Amino acid sequence: MQKWTAFLLSGLLAIAFVVGLFIKPVDSEANSTAYWKAEFFDNLSANGSPILTRNDRELSFNWAEEAPAPSLPTDGFSARWTAKFEFEAGTWTFALGADDGVRLWIDDELVIDEWSPKSKFTVYQATVDLEEGIHKLRVAYFDQEGLAGISLHWSPAPIPTQPPVPASVKNDPPINPAQDDTRSVANVATGRLNVRSGPGIQYERITQIFLYERYRILGQTTNDSGELWYQIDLRDGRLGWVSARYVLVTGNPNPPVVTFDLTPPAVEVFENATGLTLYRLAVRSGPSLDSDIIDYLDYNTEVTVLGRNSTSVWYKITYDGGTAWVFSPYVRLIDAAPYDVPFVQ
Repeated sequence: MQKWTAFLLSGLLAIAFVVGLFIKPVDSEANSTAYWKAEFFDNLSANGSPILTRNDRELSFNWAEEAPAPSLPTDGFSARWTAKFEFEAGTWTFALGADDGVRLWIDDELVIDEWSPKSKFTVYQATVDLEEGIHKLRVAYFDQEGLAGISLHWSPAPIPTQPPVPASVKNDPPINPAQDDTRSVANVATGRLNVRSGPGIQYERITQIFLYERYRILGQTTNDSGELWYQIDLRDGRLGWVSARYVLVTGNPNPPVVTFDLTPPAVEVFENATGLTLYRLAVRSGPSLDSDIIDYLDYNTEVTVLGRNSTSVWYKITYDGGTAWVFSPYVRLIDAAPYDVPFVQ
């Protein structure tokens, strides 16, 4: 009897081992960088069956006047994203920006409710106390017409050292009209923008800022490559540098020229990244739905990514001895983060 019991237990353990090889834990339960499940609809209220369902690594898109995907309209669409993330215990600040309407739920509790058309991209904030563990996030969005974009990021809430600023203006500080002509303000014009310790991509990345956020420009300089960079005040006691290519300057268009030691530190320079296609994917001659289709790549095809366009919607890849463009949400990067891929157009 004992012999047969041992035999059965051994068999069950073997079966469990084999089954375990083919069962993947839910991304959000396995780590803190889970994919978002994205569902897109061809109406403003996310009704009916989604036109498109996909996985998004991050929730940061600047579609401008383009559609999120070829199967969707450029205006009059909506979307829903859900995911689970692991948080440490504490107070967290969530910054959700959109043009037009947007909502955010945390563990099914509505914390941001701005479900109405907007004339510009607007950033909203919510500060939430979370227990340690896995928490469910859900985001709803719609674009009625015009420009379209959405961005969500979060960070531990800082310990206040002065009276708190109202949540509605923390990421979009008001500019006194009387100062508009004397102050230079950088308005971020891409989904995510690297802020570096010096005026060039060879300098260390110290943080990231996001679409339509605004920062005071303290000065400007031109590096050895002839590229213009702005020094900005990050409003947390730090200063950093951003490329002039990816910001819109309002107010004084000529901030003061500042000197900087242009001897850069030795840092690793991006060469390329490897990605896998998540769907059958069109290869185009340029970063636009209007560009000619050169070919199609099958699902799970490996591609070499050289860079991204200014809205981060398109990746430049090597193709057939040259280069071409593919829709970035349909490519999963294997050995790099999306924000490490440099802008090339």
